[in-house]
Amino acid sequence: MQELVSVIVPIYKVEKYIHRCIESIINQTYVNLEVILVDDGSPDSCGTICDEYAKADNRIVVVHKANGGLSDARNAGLDIMHGYFVTFVDSDDYISLDYVEKLYKVLKDNNADISICAEEYILELSDGKEKVIKRPFNEFKGTKRLTVEEALSCSLRQDLFEASACAKLYRASLFSDVRFPVGYAYEDQGTTYKTFLRSEKIVYVGEHLYFYLQRSGSILHSNGSSKRYWDGIQMIEQQYNDVIKCFPRLKQPANVRLISMYFHTLLGGSLTKDKALIKYSWNGIKNNRNGIVFSFNIRFKVAVAVILSYFGKDVFIALARILYK
Repeated sequence: MQELVSVIVPIYKVEKYIHRCIESIINQTYVNLEVILVDDGSPDSCGTICDEYAKADNRIVVVHKANGGLSDARNAGLDIMHGYFVTFVDSDDYISLDYVEKLYKVLKDNNADISICAEEYILELSDGKEKVIKRPFNEFKGTKRLTVEEALSCSLRQDLFEASACAKLYRASLFSDVRFPVGYAYEDQGTTYKTFLRSEKIVYVGEHLYFYLQRSGSILHSNGSSKRYWDGIQMIEQQYNDVIKCFPRLKQPANVRLISMYFHTLLGGSLTKDKALIKYSWNGIKNNRNGIVFSFNIRFKVAVAVILSYFGKDVFIALARILYK
């Protein structure tokens, strides 16, 4: 008999995409689902759309709440879920029709606590059309069984996958005392690793079962707030400290992830003109870059950034804007 799987979908201002997302969930080959649609105070017609789907499908539960952000919406779903397993789907994304079935099967076959799949990256163009773009991770065909330490290393190095809450099926009990940090950006970086630390076995399947829509530009084309970048630093530094406390041997990959965030926030600070953010990020780079280039399986992009940093902050920022645009 199929065990109940909860699917949590936080929803805000996505009426253009919400039908595709929900249709991909309710038409799953795995039918024993609890679909929790969290209307996070969306000012458009999303709340009404969710209610209409709930009338047609008794597996759907709709939560209407005041806007509290992505973390708060996911937490609202976690607080009421009944599934033995749980997965998260962002409301502008969608999943293959066998997403739950395949992640459930590989999890059960390997007696794992978390199963992870590859994502397909979809870029929305200015004319509204979409195209598939290369995902920023290595490809692997087949199934890969991972210890917790191996999975954390993979996530920190951004090898096959990283810390996104999505594209993963979890034993629901992993969230018994874990919630997403409300009011913070980069909430996945502050949460997913905690579920890894509570696991015993994790398995990765190299099929593209989750379709991730990129609607906005990169950091170099965005004027994100300084707070967003400070949040990212806080989440990654907390992750660094917690991970190496449990697995000291992961200090090197944790450091690679840390310096990658410092590069990201340095470029963000250069756009927001936040001098304190620029100074903090640059000091973080200088204090952590030695030996990084020779780290195990470092991403080429990070290695290049480290090399460029030795030419100085201003040169790095100028060249990075050209190379990474």
